[in-house]
Amino acid sequence: MMIEGPLRLKLIENPEAGPQLEICFSEAFVRLPVLQQGQEFGRYITRLKQLIDDADPHSAERQGMLTVLQFAESVHPYIQSGEMLLEEPVVIEFNYADPIASLLTGDTASSGSIH
Repeated sequence: MMIEGPLRLKLIENPEAGPQLEICFSEAFVRLPVLQQGQEFGRYITRLKQLIDDADPHSAERQGMLTVLQFAESVHPYIQSGEMLLEEPVVIEFNYADPIASLLTGDTASSGSIH
């Protein structure tokens, strides 16, 4: 699903690090004054929440939107204050546990990290 907004998303399959999500801000968004960036990003979060509410609760698409929403909500205060460098991409690495090891240890969680 394509969601119009300030973010450009790219899924990268990295053989060494696993799947990664590269997040860039659109050039038009980067050129806005800080006050407008904060407002526009807030509207984007609102639209994203609406799309998530309307999506099939078990779909992979919804899970992807939830990941983007978590990122967006965590960086929104920094965008509002002008503290975030928007010209550089942000990379989220997904670390999925080995299924066999997960069964043995009972750990079913996967994690991600932002770089």
